[in-house]
Order: sequence, then C-alpha cells, then structure tokens
Amino acid sequence: MLIRTLVFLLAFLAVTHSQLPFAQGAGFRRWSPVVSNLEDTIHLYTDILGFELGEVSTDPPESYVYKVFNVPPGVVTRHAVFHDGDQKRVLSIVEIPGLPPQKTDGVRRSLALFNARGRFDGIVEMLKADGYETLPPQALGSSGIEMGFFDRDGHLYALYEIPYQGSYLTKESNQ
Repeated sequence: MLIRTLVFLLAFLAVTHSQLPFAQGAGFRRWSPVVSNLEDTIHLYTDILGFELGEVSTDPPESYVYKVFNVPPGVVTRHAVFHDGDQKRVLSIVEIPGLPPQKTDGVRRSLALFNARGRFDGIVEMLKADGYETLPPQALGSSGIEMGFFDRDGHLYALYEIPYQGSYLTKESNQ
C-alpha cells in the first residue's frame, strides 16, 4: 500500500509540476554576443571573470551563425564556449573579425549580469588594470554593491555582489 501511495504521489507531482507556468517557458539556454577579437574576450571571461573555456572552433560554412548574425559573404567566424562550474555551455561567444565597437554613450539596449561570488574587488581591479571602461559603483540594497563595465566591443555588463564584504565603495569615495 505504501509503495502504491508513493507511486501515485510521484505521478501527481510530475503532472502538477509540468502544468506550472514556469515549466512552460521556452527555456533560456545561453547568451551569444558577437565580438571582434576572440582572444581578448577569452581573456575577459577566463582570467578576469573566472569562467572555464570549453572549446574554440571555426564555424563551418553551413553554420546558422552566418544567417542569424548577417555575416558578410567571405568572412569566416569562430566561436568559443564557456562553462561555469557544473553549468556547461552557458556562453557561446561568436567572433566576426573587424567589427567596430558599439557606441557606449547612447541608450544601451542590453546588459549581461554577473555575480562576483566574493571576488568583486579583485575583478574590478583587473578590469581597471586592463583598461576596461567602467561605470561608478553604487550600493545595491542595504548589503550589496554593483558596477557596470564595457568590454572592448561595447557590450554592457553589470557586476554585483550580495552580501558585499569588501571596501570598494569606501575606496572610491576617498578618491
């Protein structure tokens, strides 16, 4: 009787869960920004942000990348895939060589948000040392911090940490 009840309960939960609104979405898979220099972007994501590089490859001529990004004829694209711990393939960066950077002084249309996971001060110092354009940091709620920055292609990022245990806001206000 107990086994039959458990089987019924598990079947009920499976059916109920599949009908919840959040289980019906398309399912976000990964972000794929276009960059002009893959090596520089690999440095940003691995050495500064701490992602693991999965693979780098040249896209074959029949790749859908050429169509969706409207790549000019004759240009060969490459991509790099990144992992974040046990989350595999969370980023797929596409390189189209020679693209000019996006302007960073107008209305910005997208943002990639990253949790610093206790490394906020170190990441900010590396970004600044490497010459990345940064926006002023600010308090995030009562216990956090956030700061925007741009990669070399003009993509906007926000770095945050909650709770924040560092001293970056104090250092910035003293300068």
